[in-house]
Amino acid sequence: IYLLDLSENSMSNLVEFPKMDSLERLFIEKSQIKYLSGNYFRNLEKLGDLDLSLSSIEMIEQFSFQSIKSKLNVTLNGIRAADWGRILQGFNGATAITGLTLDYNNIKEVPEFPSMPNLAYLSLRYNRINNISDRIKATLVSLNRIDLSGNYFTRFPSFPKYSHIILDQQESKLTIGDYAFD
Repeated sequence: IYLLDLSENSMSNLVEFPKMDSLERLFIEKSQIKYLSGNYFRNLEKLGDLDLSLSSIEMIEQFSFQSIKSKLNVTLNGIRAADWGRILQGFNGATAITGLTLDYNNIKEVPEFPSMPNLAYLSLRYNRINNISDRIKATLVSLNRIDLSGNYFTRFPSFPKYSHIILDQQESKLTIGDYAFD
């Protein structure tokens, strides 16, 4: 099996997936899953893309995404600012992910990010973000494209000069420091 689509069902719990050597794409969109265990995806060694958009995820256990090899979509999950620290734990060990989409949640600030050395694309569109810490540069060293459209920035972090930054439809006045693109 190359692709498994479990979308649009009333599934509220997952169990650890059995070993599937050829599974590269897994879709679990529009589910009622609230909790992700670190064990669910560990037997899916070739899993490249995981789509968990439009679910109800509130808690992600540490190392939940360490087996993902390429892209992860966690759009429209209602992730709240208060849950952000617990959600970030799921990204510990996710060193192979190259693209991460966290659009349309309720994230208000990004104080830190776990080490994801291969992450090249990050989308945080249409959250409620007003601040991103400069510390993400140290943990997202390959980041070259970030989409921050539709947020509420009051302070903008510095990014490397080679970054492609998208800031469409900002909802507030944005002040960019002298060294924002160093």
